[in-house]
Amino acid sequence: MKVVTRAIVLADKSLPAPVAETTKTFWLSSAGFWMMMFLVFIQIIYVTMVYGPIAAFLVELFPTRIRYTSMSLPYHIGNGIFGGLTPFIATRLFDASKTPANPVGDPYIGLWYPILIAGACFIIGLFYLPGKKDENMSD
Repeated sequence: MKVVTRAIVLADKSLPAPVAETTKTFWLSSAGFWMMMFLVFIQIIYVTMVYGPIAAFLVELFPTRIRYTSMSLPYHIGNGIFGGLTPFIATRLFDASKTPANPVGDPYIGLWYPILIAGACFIIGLFYLPGKKDENMSD
C-alpha cells in the first residue's frame, strides 16, 4: 500500500489553510492478480454462453429478406447505447451519491441503471411481444 499526502500551501497566509488530501493506492499480490484474471476469464465464458444462443435465436426470428435490418441495426444500437454507456452512467451515479454527510458515496447505486433498464425492457416486452400459442400443444 502506498499512502500519499498532499498539502496545498497558500501564498496568502491570512486565509485558512485547506485540509491535506490523502490518497491510498493498493496493489494486488501475484496470487491476487492471477485470481482476478481467472475470475475475468470465468465471466468471459459466461458471456460467450449467452451470446451464442442469442445469435441463433435472432437468425431464426426474422425471415431472410429483412433479417439484417430488423435484427442487426436495433441489436447493435441497443448494445452500443445501453451496454456501452453503462460504465459511464454507473460511475456518474456513484459520483453523484457523494455528499458532505457521506463523502465515500454509495458503491451500489450504479446497479440501479441496469436494473431499471431490465425492468423497462420487461414491461415493454409484456405489452408488445405477441403471446403465441403453440399449435402442437393440446389444450
